[in-house]
Amino acid sequence: METGLIIGISAAIVLLLIFLAARKKTEEISPDEMDGRGFEQYCAHLLSGNGWEIVSVTCASGDYGADILAEKDGVLYAIQCKRYEKPVGVAAVQEVVAAMAHYKCRRAAVMTNSTFTRQAKALAQENGVALWDNEELLKLEEKNGTADFAQKAAVLVVPMGIGMFLYSDLVTRILLGDQWMEASSFIGLWSLTSVV
Repeated sequence: METGLIIGISAAIVLLLIFLAARKKTEEISPDEMDGRGFEQYCAHLLSGNGWEIVSVTCASGDYGADILAEKDGVLYAIQCKRYEKPVGVAAVQEVVAAMAHYKCRRAAVMTNSTFTRQAKALAQENGVALWDNEELLKLEEKNGTADFAQKAAVLVVPMGIGMFLYSDLVTRILLGDQWMEASSFIGLWSLTSVV
């Protein structure tokens, strides 16, 4: 009985650590708080999680207007990534059109955490450039599973945290020994607040 309880509590702790790491990872990849290079990596991650083959993430400078070269359904794309606070203008579309020719891509796209100006939309339509704004990124996140991983993990972790809170005396005795019994209330509260 005690061995099973120790294994159960150990598993709860491991799941708690996985949940906290996933929650931290989700917080780290907020596009609005990234630098430009981080946003490029984030976009590459979203694309690869949605069935794209990432051919390369180009170097930070001298990229000829493409940050990512990716393939989907046998079609090579030049992709420009723009992490902006304001709407993305025509320059991004012009750059990716030039990159499409330079890298011999059949298609081009611009990804942003923001939106696009009316002029950028018009130029993109004239040149066959796909525009993926903040709403499209959210759709990619949902398909990729990164947006709701923490919610799925919480279904498992929250009950374990509540159980550790309710049985904090037993958890403390098993994990730390009798000499730590005075800390059992603190450990119970810690386990409960850690899952929130």
